[in-house]
Amino acid sequence: LELKRLLGDGLVLDHEAVCLSPDTVEVDAASFENEIRAGHWQRGVELWQGDFLSTADNLGGEDFRLWLDSERDTLRTELRVALRELMRGSQDNGNWEDGTRWALRWVALLPQEEEGHRHLVQLLQLQGRTAEASSRYTAFLSQLRTLEATPSAAFVHLGSTLERNAAEA
Repeated sequence: LELKRLLGDGLVLDHEAVCLSPDTVEVDAASFENEIRAGHWQRGVELWQGDFLSTADNLGGEDFRLWLDSERDTLRTELRVALRELMRGSQDNGNWEDGTRWALRWVALLPQEEEGHRHLVQLLQLQGRTAEASSRYTAFLSQLRTLEATPSAAFVHLGSTLERNAAEA
């Protein structure tokens, strides 16, 4: 009865279930997905608050965990799409600084993913910020070693390019 008083028509009751009307509560994950699907990349990225149900790892059984992992993967994929589009738009306009801002956002939101770091290093290099690019490259390599992960061939090649450019300077 207390819930009914607080939620009014938003609380749907029947003989077998109690649930919320879809318009009663705004779910940030649903809002995020709606913005991404509409091509509102920046707004979608701004809505990202971290992993879906980040404190629910130990709730439920194996089926719940599998569902949760799948939802998180889907949302992270949508975030990557948005960040790629924002960076692509910046690069197409020759706006390296704006692209760098999106790459920095990428590595802040998904710090263990190589793709964001690779874009960041490339954009810093394009701006002539070679020392910063090298520093970011080295820091991510160190992070990968800590995780006992191996960089991709593309990331290793980027490091070789940085070394070559530094030697030529």
